[in-house]
Amino acid sequence: MEARPLTGNSTAETAVSFLRQVRARHPTPLVVFWDNAPAHGGDPVRDYLRTPDLRLRLVRLPANSPAFNADEHSWAWIRAEVTANTCFGTADKVRAQVDPFLAGLATRTDEVKRRCRTALQSRADALDAARAAATVPDAVGKAA
Repeated sequence: MEARPLTGNSTAETAVSFLRQVRARHPTPLVVFWDNAPAHGGDPVRDYLRTPDLRLRLVRLPANSPAFNADEHSWAWIRAEVTANTCFGTADKVRAQVDPFLAGLATRTDEVKRRCRTALQSRADALDAARAAATVPDAVGKAA
């Protein structure tokens, strides 16, 4: 899990900036799953996706599908461990608590994978298992 600080509001321009950062860090072909937040669309995003040889595909999650969105699991985790039943008073005070938590997730990768596992990932794993089982030759009834 990687965190990128955001100053101000999330917009299509900040989404493009994020995609550029991800693309620079991960040069292999890449698929990004995104929810339908307004900042994840618009002309700046569409223009960026037309970049030649980008090798980046955006897949939009179905609307109103939090079980498919790992971000929802992350925010629930933050609420449970950092912000539950607390009024910090300002956004800066919230960030002072949340930012160290997010930075610490880099050392907790197994827990991140477990907690942020989505229904979509479970379905993908089941498809992979079914495909693998279908490609294993049947040794039953064959002479040695």
